[in-house]
Amino acid sequence: MSDSGSGNIIIRAIAEIEAQWQAGVDVNEEREIPCLIPAVETSDGAAFSSFDVEHVKTACENVYMAVRLPNDHFSPRYCKNDVLLLSDKFPNEGENALFLYNHRLYFRQFHISEKGYALNTINGRGTALRFRRMDSCRLIGTCMAVQ
Repeated sequence: MSDSGSGNIIIRAIAEIEAQWQAGVDVNEEREIPCLIPAVETSDGAAFSSFDVEHVKTACENVYMAVRLPNDHFSPRYCKNDVLLLSDKFPNEGENALFLYNHRLYFRQFHISEKGYALNTINGRGTALRFRRMDSCRLIGTCMAVQ
């Protein structure tokens, strides 16, 4: 079920989890969350509109969305088919997070310096992204666990 709208798939996934919270779903019980799956394998940054969605079960607290990795691009840290559970909290120094920049999703390690902010690659593959202000890109979620 590919979605080609500009961000419709992510908006729908977020709306779904907010509806669960409003319905009083206990966050400590196992529940289903939307999991984005890149429809095509990419080497660095996934096209914003090329995702399928499935649901995964988790009992992990404070996560609202997941991403299944389509390849071993982030090895040795993460492997093909790992499911990264994402929280909507802003990352701390050194945490890995998923960011939207120029209509592409990037999974990067967050760093702060005197010159601004850096979204460094997880394993040296790809391009580091640098910003004076973080409003140049959008946080999708911070990686809280791997399933």
